[in-house]
Amino acid sequence: MGRCGLLMLQGLLLPVFIVITSVFVEIVCAGLLNPDTYLGLKEDLAKALRWEEDETADIVYVNATIWTGNPRQPWAEFMAVVHGQVSKIGNSSQIQVIIGTKTKVVDLGGRFVVPGFIDSHVHFISGGLMMRYVDLGGVHSCAQFTAKLRLAAQGTKNGHWILGSNWNNENWGGELPKASWIDSATVSHPVWVYRQDWHMCLANSVAMELANITQDTPEPQGGTIQKDIRGVPTGVFVDTAMSLVTRFVPKPSLEERRAALIAAGKLALARGVTSVVDFGRFSPGETAQQAWDDFNDVYMWAEATGTMCVRVSAFLPLETWPAVAALVKQRRSPVSHWLHVGGVKAFADGSLGSGSALFHEAYADDNTNYGLHVSDPDWLLEAVLEADNAGLQVAVHAIGDAANDQVLAMFDTVKSKNGHRDRRFRIEHAQHLSGGAPRHFGTSSVIASVQPYHLLDDAEYASRKLGEERALQSSYLFNSLLGNGTQLALGSDWPVSPLDPLRGIRAATRRTPNGWQSPWIPFEIISSEAALTGYTVGAAYASFMDTYVGSLSPGKYADFVVLSHEHVIESDAQSVLATYIGGLLVHNTSMVPSMKSSIKQGAKEALYWKAMVLRCVLGAIALAAAAQVCIYRPGNPVPITLQSLAVLALSVVLGSHLGMGAVLLYLLGGACGLPIFAGGSSGHHILLTEKSSGYLWGFLLAAWLAGHASGKDIMGLFWLSAASLTVLAVGGMRLAVIIGWRTAWQVGVAPFLLEALFKALLVKFGQVVYCYICGTSSQ
Repeated sequence: MGRCGLLMLQGLLLPVFIVITSVFVEIVCAGLLNPDTYLGLKEDLAKALRWEEDETADIVYVNATIWTGNPRQPWAEFMAVVHGQVSKIGNSSQIQVIIGTKTKVVDLGGRFVVPGFIDSHVHFISGGLMMRYVDLGGVHSCAQFTAKLRLAAQGTKNGHWILGSNWNNENWGGELPKASWIDSATVSHPVWVYRQDWHMCLANSVAMELANITQDTPEPQGGTIQKDIRGVPTGVFVDTAMSLVTRFVPKPSLEERRAALIAAGKLALARGVTSVVDFGRFSPGETAQQAWDDFNDVYMWAEATGTMCVRVSAFLPLETWPAVAALVKQRRSPVSHWLHVGGVKAFADGSLGSGSALFHEAYADDNTNYGLHVSDPDWLLEAVLEADNAGLQVAVHAIGDAANDQVLAMFDTVKSKNGHRDRRFRIEHAQHLSGGAPRHFGTSSVIASVQPYHLLDDAEYASRKLGEERALQSSYLFNSLLGNGTQLALGSDWPVSPLDPLRGIRAATRRTPNGWQSPWIPFEIISSEAALTGYTVGAAYASFMDTYVGSLSPGKYADFVVLSHEHVIESDAQSVLATYIGGLLVHNTSMVPSMKSSIKQGAKEALYWKAMVLRCVLGAIALAAAAQVCIYRPGNPVPITLQSLAVLALSVVLGSHLGMGAVLLYLLGGACGLPIFAGGSSGHHILLTEKSSGYLWGFLLAAWLAGHASGKDIMGLFWLSAASLTVLAVGGMRLAVIIGWRTAWQVGVAPFLLEALFKALLVKFGQVVYCYICGTSSQ
């Protein structure tokens, strides 16, 4: 390479070196003087260069024991959140790299943190509505049953319906209630009260009269009307027979349903539930239209108005699968990060308590009863084939062993006809299974969506209804399912059972009903980690939400729960202290500290004084270097002009360490005798006139403002530097023509380039320091 080429390379590389060095000086000094400035510069630079691994966090949660649900990184001590999603999670030693000037740090006080609970089976709006119903859950006798409804009638206007729920006839020995129990107490009110499983309801005589129920009323397919020995209806309606009365029950208003969603959401957050899988106001006896009305008028309204409290995966009735497929095609699923169209649901049978769960053998307490096909099996198969072919996820309610076997076989048929895909078939409840069913679940990859709390109720009467041996061999086989590779998704079936994952976890890990001294079927107990997985990772997978919730992993939403006691998830003392969705606090028991600034004031003051010392040292070095040049190199001095001193002083005042670095490098360059800094041996210098300098700065300032308008100060700096190089490249070529290559690159372009770049880099909080750095006198 010729001398001209070397000089050109020198003219290009040295300014780059100056820029890099000056920026380094700026960052170091700013970091010592003002940590916020340093961290802010680092944050902006990382974002501008898209160094995602160095991206600073919006919020960092520290001092916690975090169970992540991620098998690759099961435990952590801190979690960083950016835009509502987990950006980093790990050990305390990694925290500082993601804290910026605007980062908030929350100290969780060493608490136990888990991913937000996902309840895999709820009837969310129904539960919210039933919070206003007469609660018969604590009733243990006919007298109490009557007294509760008499009290309700006294507070209700004549002619208005009295609605209730949660009665369980097993609480008073198993006898089903009758209209005659309550007729005298409710002569002016129609009454409609649900059994706790929603598969049976009691109506009083006023309600049956309104619904035109007589001895001659036919039973619908999949339902029964309980009658006495004379053939007179007793008031109890089972499964689809409930529709004979529900059509006359006043429908809740739109305002009541929206209020129910909000009330349900608040309860969920208080229990640590951040996502639910909602199977809607759809049960035997209810119309499919109700579920659609709730989706369109309540959920879509809540999503559009920002009223959603928890994330919801909504399942809709199987008979409406074409409308669901069209909805998914039109809006896609998820509709938003709050609302997900889950799929479709159907019923294969009823419930054990109502005597409508379908079994291979007759009930022990009624040898003529095998249960009910709530849905026609042929129709069910055809509908599932079509819904699956449309790409929808299918969930089927099955409780009895015969119902579960039939649904498993149906799923096998659908897979063989429609081909392989990731369909994640679900069986809801799977409470009583035949001997080969757990293995069938595992080999067919069918998800078992189970509700542990139900076993505490069923343990009291399963033996009476099924026989001791059959109940022990078939009931709630959680551990057997897991052992055969089945994915468990845990839930509550709220309002049938409490919306409370911690109680569900205790039920799954203890299996001990109230008043019992030993667990029911102890070999089916599962570990606390398995139960916790079922309420988080497993539940997310079971509803196709595992890409954005279920575990605390980078890229997923920061939905999590702060618990009161470390590790012992199944402890009676365990409780929810706080619930977060998208990294934001949405429920708090006032036991979790609020956010605080990431940099403490004391640390700032200490760093400030260190920076002042460094400023003095830099100033002394700069002056000493200038003095050495003037004293020991009088033949080739670097002039200390008023402009240079002004830049140094202004840099100190404004904290512009970049300017200090520029002056220092300029002076030290002269001290070392580098002609690129001190001027060429030919003695030629290119003088920048006020006019040309003004034009240059006008252009550079416009470029900086263009970058600044984008909202990123650091981009303004980049644009300004790029503009500088462009101007200098063009100017350098023109100078080369005028005074020759040698003097152009050695004498002309280098000072011009340095002066412009130094000015470009003197940008501090949106200010441009107008000054000259290069000397303008010749020998």
